[in-house]
Formats: sequence, structure tokens, C-alpha cells
Amino acid sequence: MPDANHDSQLQALMSEVQNGPVATTLMLRLSGAKDSELARLSTQLRQSLLLQSDVFQNVRNSNTSFDLNALNPLFPYRYLLIDSLNWNQQALKEMLEQRLVDLRSGAGAITGNFITNDPQLSFMKYLHKLFNSEGPIEKHGVWFDKEKQSVLLLVSVSSDSLDLDVMQRAEDDIRQTFSSLAQTSSIQLEISGPGVMAVHVRSTIEQVINNLSMFMIILLIIVFAIAYRSMYALLLAGIPLLSAVTVSLVATQAIFHEVHGIVLAFGVTLLGVCLDYPLHLFSHLRSNESPSLSLNRIWPTLLLSGASTIIAYMALFGSGFNGLSQLAVFAACGLTTALLVTRYILPYWVSPARVNPRLFALNIGLSPGKKIFIVILLLCMPVLIMLQSDNFWETSIDAISPIPASARDNDRKLRHDLNAPEVSHVFVQSGESIEKTLQSSEYISRQLRELQDLGIISSVWSPSQILPSVQQQRHRQQLLPTKQELSSNLEGALSGLPYRQTAFEPWLESVATSRTLSPLEYDDIASTPLANLLKQGLFQYGNMWISTIRVSDIRSIAEFNDWLDLNPKIKESHIEIKQATEHLLTEYRISTFERFLGIFLLLSIIIVFWSRSITRALWIMLPVTIGLLSGLAMPILLGAAINVFHLLALLLVLGMGLDYSLFFNRTTDNILERKQHLHAISISALTTSAAFSVLAFSPVPVMAAMGQTVASGVLMCFISALLLSSSTITNDYPDYIK
Repeated sequence: MPDANHDSQLQALMSEVQNGPVATTLMLRLSGAKDSELARLSTQLRQSLLLQSDVFQNVRNSNTSFDLNALNPLFPYRYLLIDSLNWNQQALKEMLEQRLVDLRSGAGAITGNFITNDPQLSFMKYLHKLFNSEGPIEKHGVWFDKEKQSVLLLVSVSSDSLDLDVMQRAEDDIRQTFSSLAQTSSIQLEISGPGVMAVHVRSTIEQVINNLSMFMIILLIIVFAIAYRSMYALLLAGIPLLSAVTVSLVATQAIFHEVHGIVLAFGVTLLGVCLDYPLHLFSHLRSNESPSLSLNRIWPTLLLSGASTIIAYMALFGSGFNGLSQLAVFAACGLTTALLVTRYILPYWVSPARVNPRLFALNIGLSPGKKIFIVILLLCMPVLIMLQSDNFWETSIDAISPIPASARDNDRKLRHDLNAPEVSHVFVQSGESIEKTLQSSEYISRQLRELQDLGIISSVWSPSQILPSVQQQRHRQQLLPTKQELSSNLEGALSGLPYRQTAFEPWLESVATSRTLSPLEYDDIASTPLANLLKQGLFQYGNMWISTIRVSDIRSIAEFNDWLDLNPKIKESHIEIKQATEHLLTEYRISTFERFLGIFLLLSIIIVFWSRSITRALWIMLPVTIGLLSGLAMPILLGAAINVFHLLALLLVLGMGLDYSLFFNRTTDNILERKQHLHAISISALTTSAAFSVLAFSPVPVMAAMGQTVASGVLMCFISALLLSSSTITNDYPDYIK
């Protein structure tokens, strides 16, 4: 996603969603067996995963699956953490009678352990409220979905951010542990969550890159065997390419401290352009001159071509997409390296005797009138295709998401069954201090309870449920009874009940102590197992504290939006992440289009100065323009709409198209040199179009978008540059050409 520099709250939220605890939480579903068998497996799986403390921080499969001992530091503050209880004599008597029922029915060790210190079970109420008491159905002591056909678990991975290697290991460990525990092959395990989906996308990208690499190796072997009749030339061509990849990876890693997936997916393919530089050298070799001299003849044109591509891609730097900023650095460093290696190193390693280009000729001599007709035809065709589209611009983020629709649906279903907070709908508050931020969160939460009362949502989650504001904690302290008042009411409540009179002295002392405690602070919670849960909703971004209030299970989005319209103050804090990110992408698409037009104008001016003729510059830029329009028209012809990545792919079309047009329109009367131009450019167009045609069928939408645009755009650049070039080629071979 692009940076939301204009909206600090949204940027903070995006950063937390991508790198915070939400991103490292996995959802598990076990199905395909009897209830009792699934419950047993759920319990065993939880216990086994918790033993791997270096990988898993927490595993929950019920409302009580937390470590009470680790939460003991919070126990004295329980009356500051929950709403005021009823302390009159009648309420206390009913509470004590209920504890008798619990003890006689064997309700569990929790009641027995807390009976004399917390007979109201206030601490358990606090914890149950945090861990979705309205969440999944409990059966056999574990979570089941609403149909009671599968068990559910929540797994927190031990990672401070979305580290894909850690997430890969976590998924592998879960599957291996499950396989060792499952007693029948009919039991199915389903894992979902941002981390798992990201790992699967990375795997898909790697597979696409591997397949593309194998295809390119085979293609290049065939091309060099036919076009140059030399495998020696292929090995030499790999020198600029490998140098470019090495320098690009090192530079990108050094500047950004990571290499983004889009860089690996598209950057290595982009560096295939680096092959064009040695191709030009090999195609222009002559038996009667040294390789350095051969390169010198074409160097000004080759330098302008390479510099144009580098300038085009540097437009991505600082664009707002971290991955695409990396791509700009990757491309610029790689192309520069390949250009310099070809210029200053490769000529000294090339032996013209071992490279024998199979030159060919195309005798295309068109009159000015025919060229003008072709220009009009090739310009109008893609324009007409684009005009036929009802939806020219892609506005949905789902269309470019690398996550398959089935995976998104499974994730949504799991979240619904777990009653997990909505991912997209968030109410955000910010403040310079934790206290102000928590007070704002408490206000928003109280207002949102109306939605819950109306049945529009099932629950509201706020960080103030974990850590109330100091103001709220002080208020709750004031509502606690004094020791004398509580002793008097307790004495009356104990009348007729089989409790010892002194049994509840620890409770009386703890309530009295609660009246004078200093309020809990953020660091107090951060040192407990509740830290991750708190950080999901309360975190620092820059100098601001951000809180996020989430709702669960929106039953009617229309009623939800209508209620927000009636409560404009609450609506101001509402962010629908999907809508907000789509708005960001729209803004970025406009910005990218403006950048592209700026680069196109800049390169056009450079071509005018280089050619010293507006007319000649026009004929050089016309094939490029035809290629760019064709690159935009192809996705529409295939039924897609134009997204920001189609526009980014046009930068490569622009660079390649200029290369073809510059060489085809190069001023020369040497027939051999014209054939050498045709030879080099034909091979470049063939290999580039073929590579990106393969990429066009990638299951990753971003890669497919780039593949469709580049393959069609580069091919049309080549065809139009060949047809519209200012010179023709004959079949006359000089004596020294074999």
C-alpha cells in the first residue's frame, strides 16, 4: 500500500495492521470428526504448541485458556478494571448463595481458589469480557463454531512484526504437530490470517519467478543458437546481467534494509533489458574492426536509450509505495551497471571470430502517405478499444489483491465464527497522551453500545476494556464501599449461610486496599500476557497515541451506515480501511499518471534536442506513443480495467520503445549497419515480449497486469518503429559478410 502521508491516523492504522499483533495472529479450524474427538485434539494441539515458546506466544481455544498465574499482578486492581458492582446486603447474599451452588456442583478450581479473595469473581468477569465471552460457543471446554461442527483456535506467533520466515515456520510447525496428533486422516486443518496468506503469496511469486527464469534460459539458448550461432555469446551476455542483479540487490538491501517481493517479481524481469546492451554489441560486430570500435559507433544512441529507461524508472523513487521506490533503485542501479559493464569491460572479452550474427533483411519501403495512414490506424485502434470500456479505471482493491478470493472468503468465515473484530471497520482516536486517548475511546465505546442494543452489531471492543483511563479508575474507586460498610453488609449477608465469619477477611482487606491504590498505567499491562491484546488497540505512532475501537459481526451494513449518519461525531472517527485504501490507490494512480506524463514530456524534449529536429523527434516518438496506447488497450481487450500497476508498466514500454525507435531512425547510409540494427532490436523485442507474455498469465494480479501491458506495448513499439522508420533496408550484402 502507498503511504498515507496526508492522514497520520490512517498511516498509523495501516502500519499497525501490517506489522502489529493483528498481523501475527493465526486462526485455526479443525473439522471432520466427532465433537469429542475434535475437542480432544484441540486441547492436545494447544498444549503441544505452547511447549514451543520460541515460536508461539499464546494459544487460545476457550474463554478460560489463559495463564492466571501470569496475570496475578493485575489481581489487586480488579475493582479499578470493571464497572461498579452492587454492594448492598441483598446482592451480597445472592452472590454468596451462588458460590455455594458452584462449590457443591464442582464448578472448578477457579471458583475454589478465588472464593475467599474474590467471591464476586470480579477478576474472572474482567478476563471473560476481554476474551470474547460473546464469542464462539463452548462445548467440551473448547471453542466450537456456531454449527458445532468444527473447533476453533487463536494462535499468537512470537514475532514483533510480520516476518514471513517466522510465519512460515509457525505454519509448518502447526501442520506437523497436527499431523502427529490427528488419529484419522478425515480430520482437516484450516489455517488463516494475514501471515499465512502473505507466506502463500510469497511462495506463488517465487514459483512464478522460477518458471519465468527457466523459460528465459531455454528461450535465450534457442535465440543465441539461431541468431548468433554461438553459446559463447550467451555466456558473455550473462556478465552484464549478473553484474546488474548483484549490484541492484546489494544497493537495494543497503538503502532499504530489505528487498520487497515486487522487486523480485518484476525487477529481475526488468533487468532482462540489460541483455539488450550486449545484444547491440554482438549484432554490430564486424570482422574488420575491433569490438571497442564497433561499440563506439552506436554508443551515443545506446547511451541515450539506456539513460531514458533509467530516468523513466527513477520517477518511481519517493512515489509512496515502498516496494516501488525499491524497484526504482533496483532498476536504476542494475541498468547503469549493465550499461557500464557493456561499455568498458565486455568489448575486451569479445572475440568477433566466435560471434557470427545471422543477419537478415526486411525490405519495407513505405511512402510518406502510407506511413501517415499507418500512424492514424495504429493510434486509433487502441483508442477505440479504450473508449468501448465502461469501467476504464480499476477502483476496487480486491482486483489487485494477490490473495485469492477463496482465501479471503475463508478468512472472513473464520473471523465471523470466532466473533473476531471486523478488520475493515475501525473507530480511531488519537491524542498527545495515553490518558486523553483512553478517555476518547471510552466515550466512543459508550456511544457504540447503542448499535449493540439495536442488534446491528454483536459486540464492541475497546482498549479501555483492558486499561481504563485514570479518570475512570478514580471514579470506580470512589464507588467502592468502606471497610466498615462492607463488613456490616457482609455480616447480614452471611446470616443463615454455612460460611465462617472470618472466611472473607482477605476480601475485606483487598476492597479496602483498592480504595487507595494508584491507578494502573500502560507499562503495568505491557508486562503481562495482555500486552499484545492491548497493543492491538493502543499504540504510539510518532508523538501521538492511537487507539482503535472495533465492532464485531455487523449484521446490516446499511443500518450501520445509517446510524453513523445520525451520529456525525462518531462518524468522524470511523475509518473503513478498504474504502480508505481504495481512495489512496486512486490518489496514487492520479499521481502516477501525472509522473508518467511528466517523464514522457521530459524525454520528448531530450529527443528534440538530441535529434535537432522537431519533425524527426516526432517520428521517433510516434512508435513509442503507439506502443504506450497499445499497452493500455490490451488489458481492456482482455476484460480488465486499468490499475496503477498497468501505468507503472508503461515506464518499461517507454524505455524499450525509445530504444527501438532511436536505433531504427538512426542516421546512416551503411546498409550493413541498418541490418545490424534490425538484428539486435528484433531479438530484444522477441525475448522481451515472450518473457512478459508468460508473466501476463501469472496468478498474481500485479504481475499479470505488468505482463499484459509490457508484452503488447513492446511488441507494438517494435512493429510501428520498423514500419515508420526513416530508412529502408535492402538485400545487398558487403563482401566481408559471410
